[in-house]
Amino acid sequence: MQFVPAALLLFLSGCLSMSDSDKKENLASSPSLEKSHKEGIDSDVFASGAWPDKDWWTFFESPVLSQWIRDAFVKNPSLQSLESSIEQARQAAALSRSKLMPTLYFDARDNYAYFSRHELVHLYNPSLPISGYEADLSLAFNYEFDFWNKNRNMFRAALGELKAKIAEYYQAELILSTSLAQSYFALLTTLQKKELYQDLLAVRKKRLALQFKMQEGAIFDAFPPLLGDEGVKEAEQFAAQMEDEIKLETHQINILMGRGPDEDLYLENITQNPPKQIPLPKDLSANLLARRPDLMAQIWRAEAFASQVSAAKADFFPNINLAAFGGFKSVAWSNLFQNSSHTVGYSPAISLPIFTAGAIKANVRTKKAAFDQAIFEYNNLLLVSAQEVADALSQVQTVYKQKDLQTEVVLDAAKRLELTLLRVEGRLDSEFSVLDFKEALIDKKIKEADLTYLQYAFVIKLMKSLGGGYLSSDVPISKETS
Repeated sequence: MQFVPAALLLFLSGCLSMSDSDKKENLASSPSLEKSHKEGIDSDVFASGAWPDKDWWTFFESPVLSQWIRDAFVKNPSLQSLESSIEQARQAAALSRSKLMPTLYFDARDNYAYFSRHELVHLYNPSLPISGYEADLSLAFNYEFDFWNKNRNMFRAALGELKAKIAEYYQAELILSTSLAQSYFALLTTLQKKELYQDLLAVRKKRLALQFKMQEGAIFDAFPPLLGDEGVKEAEQFAAQMEDEIKLETHQINILMGRGPDEDLYLENITQNPPKQIPLPKDLSANLLARRPDLMAQIWRAEAFASQVSAAKADFFPNINLAAFGGFKSVAWSNLFQNSSHTVGYSPAISLPIFTAGAIKANVRTKKAAFDQAIFEYNNLLLVSAQEVADALSQVQTVYKQKDLQTEVVLDAAKRLELTLLRVEGRLDSEFSVLDFKEALIDKKIKEADLTYLQYAFVIKLMKSLGGGYLSSDVPISKETS
């Protein structure tokens, strides 16, 4: 029957821990994304495929962007700060784990003291010297029996917090890489628009020159040149605005890479060609939790709070400790290591709460409320995550369609310009018509450049909403596994 107390302790310690059903009581399941997935696959933009790779940015086939992101992962101060917070959490877990083990300390003391002849010890032992040394060498042992898994649950809570910090680090990497990629394509777009606005400025200057000639020939009055001059100044403003945006975007990219804002950037001459088709995984709803580092960080934090609840419940039960010591003690070094100088002792202790004025129950309820709050925050984040995926799928489809239509508009405008040039050669139209159609073509190319940027931006947003290649193989709490 000796196994009965051990079995009883095991049963009681198991009852203290939060059950899976208790953890999942308020946990929401992943919202369905089947409708959005079907609409995406039915379009020509998406194709059935896998989740994004860890280095998802290589999808855009830009060596410069890939190098920038790799540099940013090494030099960005925010990531470096998170690395330090992970190390703090790792050491906090190690400290918590140490409480599961016994402690052993070695003490060595050599005290000199001068005693009064009228002390009680001298009244009973008048032969003792008035002054002298007292040598003490001892080992002290202490162990707390973790029958109710309090320390073990605190260790589990510390591990949960560590895993949450690691997931937060991957989320920070994802935010950094997507921000850098978006800034990269924004800069390329601005450079392209700068060239287009310079073309627009050249067209308007040519128009103004023609208007002055017409005015000199008394064909125009002063009104058209005034309008032409206004258009030139407006184009100069647009070009200046692009210069400012280039500087701001350059500053932003440098800061993301952990560099000074005025550092030079190398950009290759490339034609922006967004991917024709984007792979879309089938199991969006089922695997979204394990693919999103922000969701995993929140779920690990909830798991840590669950362990804290279990640890708090252990305070209702007795705390049992064993302390022991052994060593040598003497008033003279010459006989310190004699057998008669050895000391030994042990001190088992038990502490049972009788009346705490509700403190233990309040602590348990506080931890439970923190766990519930973490679960509800996870539920909200899960809904937001599903919305981000659905929004990105819709936005990608819309902007791809708009871009295709705008490309056709640009081609039509180019054809009109060609026809107008032929009419001018046949003296059927004026140079002003050519300039009008050139300006219209430039305007449509600017809109096309903006839509090209939005293509990249929404694809990047989709990559981010799908977790950017993150994958957790360990999900502690999940509604789907209930």
